[in-house]
Amino acid sequence: MIARGLDNRIGTWIAAEALRRVAEKRSQLRCRVVAVSTVQEEVGLHGASMIAESLRPDVALVCDVGHATDSPGISPAQHGLVKLGAGPRIGLGGALQKGVVSRLQSVAGELQIPLQRGALPGKTGTDTDAIFLRNGGIACGLVSLPIRYMHTTVEMTSLQDLDRIADLFAGFCLSIAEGERFFESLCST
Repeated sequence: MIARGLDNRIGTWIAAEALRRVAEKRSQLRCRVVAVSTVQEEVGLHGASMIAESLRPDVALVCDVGHATDSPGISPAQHGLVKLGAGPRIGLGGALQKGVVSRLQSVAGELQIPLQRGALPGKTGTDTDAIFLRNGGIACGLVSLPIRYMHTTVEMTSLQDLDRIADLFAGFCLSIAEGERFFESLCST
């Protein structure tokens, strides 16, 4: 797919579509699921900060776009190799809680969703940076949709990867056991 404004629009679609897929299997659901789309990510993460404060979730799954580095002008040696159509990229780093990342990887394996990995040792550059700092620490996972030509009128992505993220997020929600919490492991060593 080629379109303008994939950056940020796709997150809204994924949140709504994952929620729709969860709703189809609501009898299997053992937790409350809320889907949101935030504002002002590019200018200070304000929407993510506000919604994290008001919802106070136990866990947050965040989606954004990320550079597909298999295109001209981007150095895979500098940014890591991320291929368009080879699966969503799961973030690994300080703002991304190990238990959430492990669960996302496990669910991806069960659903046969290929994942690419991306190291994010500092800030992620996404709403995750605001969410994981709220309310004493919110356990977060970040999955990015690889796109080419970010912030142009011809952003390009794989519809299959877009669909895979909605499946992954729905599968994650359906995998949560009644009363399961991710916060405790956030504070453990």
